[in-house]
Amino acid sequence: MRPLLDPRPVKDTPRYWFVETEEHGQHHFRFPSYGRAYQILHFAAATKQVPQIMRTFELAGIAIGFCWWHRAFDLEAKPPHKGASDRSLSEYSDQVIDELQEAGYDDTEIEELFVAVMGPLNAWADDVKAAKTPTELKKDVELDKGAPDPVAFTEEDGPDPGPFVAPGATSTASP
Repeated sequence: MRPLLDPRPVKDTPRYWFVETEEHGQHHFRFPSYGRAYQILHFAAATKQVPQIMRTFELAGIAIGFCWWHRAFDLEAKPPHKGASDRSLSEYSDQVIDELQEAGYDDTEIEELFVAVMGPLNAWADDVKAAKTPTELKKDVELDKGAPDPVAFTEEDGPDPGPFVAPGATSTASP
């Protein structure tokens, strides 16, 4: 991790949230672009054959990395381009987890961050799945219900990943 010269701004909108860990204090996150959010959920669906503990840490690294918005520290791991292979995402995940470990985060803290990130991602996936048309999503945005911009899963996108629930996740926050 590298310290930021100036604190990263955090807007007072549902796109931003934070979790506080006992050892490392407050961590802000920002809901990623919808393309990145879909990429996280698609990776979760694509790796269902991987043993649970390995899958959890792989997904944790990707989700934490894509949502990271710490006010004082930036991750040095560089996210892969959109449309990157599962292997590239896995390598990125390893870099994020390694960086967190190097900074003194233990597995419990990493899981705590992961749970905090997956709540809004799962809520978004539920909203997308529940929407019947892009117009309905647009109406939700106009009514300020916090729904995402109009998007829909299609066969071209691959299988609908559905929500991935992290171990111990209970958050129902939405972006």
